[in-house]
Amino acid sequence: MADFFSWVFDRLNVFSGQAVDVLYGYILIILLVFAGVYFTVKTKFVSFRLIKEQFNAW
Repeated sequence: MADFFSWVFDRLNVFSGQAVDVLYGYILIILLVFAGVYFTVKTKFVSFRLIKEQFNAW
């Protein structure tokens, strides 16, 4: 029985390691870039329109 649990946990460890490698690679970078572009367009470029006020807040 202990061998079965050891085998299951070893398989889960391998699977989670592979999933992390895939998700924290190019997929995450692509998703972050697309999310940034999407929210920039959705908010009508508020980060660029109000850049003067951002620096005056200091």
